[in-house]
Amino acid sequence: MNKAAKKTATLTAVDIGSAKIKVLIADNLGDGSLSLCGFGEAPANGVREGLVVDIEKTAAALGNALKEAEIMSNRKIGPVTVAVSGENIEGITAKGSSVISDDTVSVSEVNKVLEMSRTEVPDQKNVRILATLERGYEIDGQKGIMRPEGMTGRRLSGDVYLLFASHNALANMEKCILQAGAQVEGDFVFSALAAAESVLSEDEKDLGVCLVDIGASISEIVIFSQGTVRDACAIPIAGDDIRNDIAHMHHVSLEAAERAKCQIGVADGDGFIDLGDASGIGDNKVGRSVVCDTIIHRVDEILERVQQRIDNFTRDETHLSAGLVLVGDGALLPGIVELAKKRGLMARLGKPRYRGEKHEIIASPRFAVGAGLLSLAAGRKEALSALSEADVLTKIKRVLRRIFHDGEENDKEKI
Repeated sequence: MNKAAKKTATLTAVDIGSAKIKVLIADNLGDGSLSLCGFGEAPANGVREGLVVDIEKTAAALGNALKEAEIMSNRKIGPVTVAVSGENIEGITAKGSSVISDDTVSVSEVNKVLEMSRTEVPDQKNVRILATLERGYEIDGQKGIMRPEGMTGRRLSGDVYLLFASHNALANMEKCILQAGAQVEGDFVFSALAAAESVLSEDEKDLGVCLVDIGASISEIVIFSQGTVRDACAIPIAGDDIRNDIAHMHHVSLEAAERAKCQIGVADGDGFIDLGDASGIGDNKVGRSVVCDTIIHRVDEILERVQQRIDNFTRDETHLSAGLVLVGDGALLPGIVELAKKRGLMARLGKPRYRGEKHEIIASPRFAVGAGLLSLAAGRKEALSALSEADVLTKIKRVLRRIFHDGEENDKEKI
């Protein structure tokens, strides 16, 4: 069957950040590939540090971004896959175990182990589990098993990493999405995990890598090793803090400070830049190197927090051989990769691997989350389709068994 004959499905990704709401629409071509067909963006009015603080404003902003994407793509928005962020998102290591019946591990026994691990999440009435990430299994003392189904043994244990978030925070986000005329498909996705889906290779995840998503008011960290998530967190230091530092220290407007941040970054530079005063009217020429020093101070703080997290993880001499991957708007600061390297962190920019139609729109670290959401949505569709096909086959087998069984009973009656 050629590509043109394959049935396509429309996927919609919504990245709700503290500065911008981004919407991406793509066609799932059914052969593992995507075709981007629409994009929309709006200021994230009503969102602060990843949390909804004004439902009306957030819903209106999301509605504008969805409408823009619909017009560009000439598609109608269906269920949306949504990324969330914020300090309310936490992760813990948990374990579960189960006795293996008939000496062979079944899917249901693996699910029992996962379900038991989820009981370790604190304050379960007020939180919602976003992801149950398998780290590995153990059967009768044999460790390092990744796919236990079908293996022989008597007792199965599992090591997982659980990500969870405030139930109220997610409920407020869902209200905004519904009010904007859309509905959430599946679970919300931790934005750093979505970004990892689009920019990290399997080799990097195996070797050990730390992804840092530097947004407007939140920076998110997720550490991979041996192919699985080992740690994840969010820290309340990001791009807006850099902008605010410039505005306060040099007595300029937030708009001028943001412009200087994006132009100068942490790259050394000569000459002066006219920032204007806080009113935006007067002159205020400041040395570029002085502004650069202001930015470096805050970026160093972010990198220091990242290093602390890495150090906590690597105490057991585990190495992150693939280094640091930077995504988000903050990753676009001029000179940030070079600064990270000077601080002893091997780093690179994370750009989405998508190379289909309109790839130039999202070929940037700022779209890593959206591109990852599309990949996750496509994978979810394929998994559900496979489950549906398996269910159909099971039903057919059941009917055939009933037919042949009834036939045998009829033959017995004739005899």
